[in-house]
Amino acid sequence: MINKKLFHTAPGLAILISLCLVICIGTFLLMLPVAQKQQVPFIDALFAATSATCVTGLFTTSLAHFTTFGHLIIMILMHIGGIGLITFTLMFLSLFVNFGLSTQLMVGHILDLESWHNIKKLLIFIAAITFISEGIGTLCMVFILARHEPIAEALFHSLFHAIAAFCNAGIELPGGVTPLLKTNYFILFITMTLTLIGGLGFITWHEIVAWLKARWEHKRFRFSLHTKIVLYGTATIIAITTPLIWLLEYHHAFAQMDIFHSVVYALFQSITSKSAGFSLIPLYNFQQATIFIMMIIAFIGSSPASTGSGVKISTFTILLATVKTALSGSTHVDLKGRRIAADQVLKSIAICFLGISLIGFLTFLLLVTEYRQPFFALFFEAWSALTNLGTSIGMTPTLSLIGKILVMIGMIIGRIGSFTLILSLKMIRWKDMHEAIYPEERVML
Repeated sequence: MINKKLFHTAPGLAILISLCLVICIGTFLLMLPVAQKQQVPFIDALFAATSATCVTGLFTTSLAHFTTFGHLIIMILMHIGGIGLITFTLMFLSLFVNFGLSTQLMVGHILDLESWHNIKKLLIFIAAITFISEGIGTLCMVFILARHEPIAEALFHSLFHAIAAFCNAGIELPGGVTPLLKTNYFILFITMTLTLIGGLGFITWHEIVAWLKARWEHKRFRFSLHTKIVLYGTATIIAITTPLIWLLEYHHAFAQMDIFHSVVYALFQSITSKSAGFSLIPLYNFQQATIFIMMIIAFIGSSPASTGSGVKISTFTILLATVKTALSGSTHVDLKGRRIAADQVLKSIAICFLGISLIGFLTFLLLVTEYRQPFFALFFEAWSALTNLGTSIGMTPTLSLIGKILVMIGMIIGRIGSFTLILSLKMIRWKDMHEAIYPEERVML
């Protein structure tokens, strides 16, 4: 029988242990002779397993050093990290979160559940969205790759790339899809589409499917505030950052391209910078202003309960709404005709503040251990690890042993940080505490 008391006291710890267990198993498998073409040091195998499980994409050794079996292990780890944690989350929510009546009604409306006993229905829905998206993406690419390599290799490379895109991992195998990604617009479109589907989150897709069903049956359907924030927020970020990247790089990284080609590259960079980390051009060819925009996109990240990372777009939206409220002199945070609960406002502020603080702290530690390296490169490395963006300015392979360990810790924190923080805050038993109310006093600001 499952001990629910354990989950009430340390749900974040249980998730952390499960993640670390997957990483350990993955490291063991990657260290097997059958997984390596040439000897890979233990720390580099551990780093690869951590990066794949945390869907980050940073590597201290080339993936060419692994065999097809090793690539298969990395693909499985990537899938577990992107999809498994979501499934794990849903199962755990039904075990240890004490929802109030209003929250139960809201969750039941969003997820279309009569009760939490229908968790199996949710898992089936997630599995369906995942395998249908990855399957269609694989089939679309395999026919193109089959013109350049044997059908078995084309199928494996297509499946690997589809999973990497859907899981927002941004991991690319040597050869395969990677060379065609820069020249084939169809594969480019498939990659962007899969990245967006995975980054929107299963709650959003559940409502989109429900909306389509309602339209088919000529019924009315109302999107939840969550889905509105995700859809409007994602569209706004892409609409703002795509022209900015294009303007900054039109006479720089995109100088040798025609207008259409450069716009597509800018759009691709805007979409994949949310968490996936695919890059058609090496980062050192971009201006620092462009890289800074990518860092902001990665910090905001994707939707909650998605395959992407970051502080989450809903968290950042609430933070912006809080700033707007403070500037307008209002006392309540409102979004699209709905008042945001005070505890969610505080959690959003805490998550964003802790995210920035952790990036700063990891940067400081890397400046100490990698003191010969330039500041911006180390700053970006820390940012990329904690936001699970997974791109680098060429710094990752040169990290020292301690630097590699620090970046691995950063990737793990980045993958589970926001979720663990939210659960930890929700697990405080306010009903068992007698909160003292002190006299109010104002201070100078």
